[in-house]
Amino acid sequence: MKNASVYWTLIGFSLLYLPLNAQLDTFALSQQLAEKFSAADLPGMAVAVVGADQIYYQRTFGYANVEEEQAFSPQSCMPVGSVTKTLTGFAVVQLIEEGLLKWDAPINSYLPFTIDNPYSPESPILLYQLLNHTSSLQDGKNYGQTYLLDDHFDLSQTTGTHEGYLNFLRSHEARSMEEFVRETLTPKGSMYKKKNFLKAGPGKEQSYSNINATVAGLIVQQVSGKSFTTYAEEAIFEPLGMAASSWSGEKSDCAARLYFPSGYWVPPYKLATYPDGGWTTNLSDLSRFLGDVLTGFTGQGGILTADSYRNLLPGDEDDRRAFWGMGTTRVIGHSGSDPGVHCELRFSADHPVGIILMTNVNVEDSEALWEQYRSIRKVLETAAASIEL
Repeated sequence: MKNASVYWTLIGFSLLYLPLNAQLDTFALSQQLAEKFSAADLPGMAVAVVGADQIYYQRTFGYANVEEEQAFSPQSCMPVGSVTKTLTGFAVVQLIEEGLLKWDAPINSYLPFTIDNPYSPESPILLYQLLNHTSSLQDGKNYGQTYLLDDHFDLSQTTGTHEGYLNFLRSHEARSMEEFVRETLTPKGSMYKKKNFLKAGPGKEQSYSNINATVAGLIVQQVSGKSFTTYAEEAIFEPLGMAASSWSGEKSDCAARLYFPSGYWVPPYKLATYPDGGWTTNLSDLSRFLGDVLTGFTGQGGILTADSYRNLLPGDEDDRRAFWGMGTTRVIGHSGSDPGVHCELRFSADHPVGIILMTNVNVEDSEALWEQYRSIRKVLETAAASIEL
């Protein structure tokens, strides 16, 4: 994917202008990452090491657009897949803080229609069960219909190699977020099936599901009286100075081109269920977002109250986590993968220095890419752990 001479010119130039940090040998870290990246078949990559009170390190490698040899930069925007769920959880907790939502309220008290598990209709689904994936809601085999062709995309740019994926996107009916949820989870919906629910019922079993975040986003929209995108813009992006953040399907001047592992680029798409994976952002904005969460986690402030951060993040009580991880409470964060996308945002509860890693190819679609990615992530984790707090 990389033009070697131009690539090494980019790497060599950027190494001359690294910020010095007393806590971290940024020059050595850049050398390690450059070596790992040069051995990997990733088109572009952006990384950061972030603390509660500072960004220790930010670097980019490779290309946002391979064909045009456009360098990946901290301002290069791309979707971040399921990392979006951390933002959706943040929005829900904000509304809990404002008294517009209650952690243990039935979701049907907020929705414009009723969602009940057909195996246990007498058991209401509670708000916190969406946020910790114990709601019993499942995506179902039709969930792929959330992927739609981006309205802004110029089809004249495509070749025959894109036809299969374009046909996949064209085969899906365009629906609003509310329509998608209604059609999937209410009995008269065209995509409704009992298999969209776990037999165990609400609160009985933890099972990861994208539609939990979509329903949570719809609730944010209902109780705030604003579209979910407008709410996120006004309540999160603007206060944190995240000027580059937007949503799938919105026109962007900083968008990186996305790639399949084969090297072909991915035609731009959007998601009907955008609160579960439609956030488009860049390294700079993600660093601001993670920095605020780390500030709140360490009790140093943030745009939420201390109680709200405790509700947002995993703690000793496993039922309190607003999409920030499953299983162990010691690693907090989320990863996200979609066509042409992989992103990860995480930190250790025992050592709250976070890492961000984003690349414009889905590394989970290739065993070789996944191993290359993991070796890069290990370098970042080691660097974060070396910082004395």
